[in-house]
Amino acid sequence: MTADFEKIVTDLQKYSSPLPVLSLCLGKEGVNAPSSQDLLTLFHSIKHQKLLLVQEKEFKESFVKIERYITETIDTDKIRSVAFYSNNKDLWKILEMEFFIPPFCVIADKPYLASVERGHAHHERYLVLLVDHEKARLFSVHLGQIEEQKSFFDNLVPHKEWPRHEFSGRTAKMARYFEDQLRQHLEAIAQMTKKFAQDKNYNFIILGGHEELLPKMKALLPYPLNRHLVGEFVTELNLPLNDIFLQTKKIAFNLNQKIARTEKNYFDITSKKTS
Repeated sequence: MTADFEKIVTDLQKYSSPLPVLSLCLGKEGVNAPSSQDLLTLFHSIKHQKLLLVQEKEFKESFVKIERYITETIDTDKIRSVAFYSNNKDLWKILEMEFFIPPFCVIADKPYLASVERGHAHHERYLVLLVDHEKARLFSVHLGQIEEQKSFFDNLVPHKEWPRHEFSGRTAKMARYFEDQLRQHLEAIAQMTKKFAQDKNYNFIILGGHEELLPKMKALLPYPLNRHLVGEFVTELNLPLNDIFLQTKKIAFNLNQKIARTEKNYFDITSKKTS
């Protein structure tokens, strides 16, 4: 999907024609993906709100193709937004996106890509770091898909509780030993994360794992990893990866929704001015 998405955007950026271009984006804000009926309802609403009757007639052929695509082709389980670009003649491009973009309908002398490019930038790669007393799991996410994974395991941290003795200093000594081993374990994870993140154009990091380890892990993350940490959650690492991934998607979704809401007025204003 990534290569196709970027190729289509590049082609649209280079596109030139004397004919006016229709740029139409449909999408649904919220946790659930839009249904075909949701998209059809929005399609008819935005078309009537944003365009003059003469413009609707001018792009009648394109609108027929868009409606057919929504009802017959699109897999709404895998997309959050879809954008169509057409001039009724030699241009027919479709971008399916797994992230929400505020809907727009623009007729101009070239494809309207500003909101798509901004949305893509805000939904680029992020990293997920999971930690417990024995292991760590790392994976990167790009455009809603797990892209790369790495695991780490060591036996540094004692599994069992040590015996409680009445003799002074015994418990304190074992506690210090436990903390030293735990610190070494987390430091090794921090270095693995630093190496994993090298040369990756990630936007942010999400941290998950055992609750008592999260503040310790945060404190040991080196710069700039610690500056990019935006959220955390409690989980067991032996859960199916997809279950953990869904938790991270909720955090990423909430973060990107804040960004989308701050830009929604900009997109609406731009659409009105160019329609």
